[in-house]
Amino acid sequence: MLARIGGLSSALVGAIALLAGGIAALNASASPVMLPPPPPPESYPLSAVALSPDGSRLAVALPDREPSGRIAVWDASEGTHLETLDKHKHQVTALAFSPEGEYLLSASRDRTVRLWDVATFEKRHVLSSRPASEQPAPIEHSVAFSPDGAYAVTGGADTSARLWDVETGNHVLTFPLSSMGAGSQPVYWVSVALSPDGDHMLTADASGYIQLWDAHTAEEIGTFRDGDMPGRRPKDTVTFLANGDLVAVQERDASIRVWERGTGTLVEERRNEGESLSPGGFSPGGAYVATGVDDGEVWLTEVETGEIVLRAEEKGTGDVRGAAFSADAERMAVATQEGVVHLWDIATGDHIQVFDHHRFRVGVEISKHPALEEQ
Repeated sequence: MLARIGGLSSALVGAIALLAGGIAALNASASPVMLPPPPPPESYPLSAVALSPDGSRLAVALPDREPSGRIAVWDASEGTHLETLDKHKHQVTALAFSPEGEYLLSASRDRTVRLWDVATFEKRHVLSSRPASEQPAPIEHSVAFSPDGAYAVTGGADTSARLWDVETGNHVLTFPLSSMGAGSQPVYWVSVALSPDGDHMLTADASGYIQLWDAHTAEEIGTFRDGDMPGRRPKDTVTFLANGDLVAVQERDASIRVWERGTGTLVEERRNEGESLSPGGFSPGGAYVATGVDDGEVWLTEVETGEIVLRAEEKGTGDVRGAAFSADAERMAVATQEGVVHLWDIATGDHIQVFDHHRFRVGVEISKHPALEEQ
């Protein structure tokens, strides 16, 4: 069990040190990992991936060269295509399943956030905090659910985060971030994370600010970093550790910083130097952290012991762009640069399924990927 600092466990310290040498991408608590801004259009990577809490459903935002704004939903075990959600008009930027898996939340560059009923694939709500007369709404780049599933939170390009009532679709609170980008540079990315008890929220923006909020009142409680990394840049990823007692950030170069939530004390700082790493993901509950190493290889490390428990190697499918976990951390979905998603059983190390958007057509089942058929 992870301890508070100066009772930070030696296991956690060792794990953080290992992170500096090759472990990356802490994600918002129990939330799928958001991917960085897309590269040049010839690459056409996936833009977001989410795995349902029970590991039975996989949602993938298809690349821009597909008809824009489509979300493919699959049966994660059988590899069969269940539905294509096509109401968004532009690229989908974020996906998240609710804690019980009954809803899917999607945000898009079309400036809408949609809540979907997973059982029927019907749109339940379009979330908007502004009347039509005040459009355009902000583009949201990060989404998450509260632990009880009653609320959703989004982080937008207008330097605000918003809290929503899932049942009604109503806007509840706005969290006004402190910065407009240090040096008057505009903020393009906001990451959000909710604490395990749902009482606190973290935000990180592209200028380097990391703020802690009261999730019930939108009152700012503290700032962990005050904009020391100005300019437009891929977003940091924030999360809570040790049952919410610690706050962690994964920076774009895979460096790690950890603070004590209650005091704001910086307790660990591990910089990555000379390594070319790609973001992976932090599993719900903080048991594992994933790192993209090279050309489709993923390391999955147990945080408490620092042991690499899985080396997932799928060469030829491009660098890792993000990962998502089931709630019990038994399954891991890994999205790669070439638009392929690999599904792994963490306990056994089995490669369960491959989902390749190049083979995807509406209404057609996804067959086994050739890489699996050769096994």
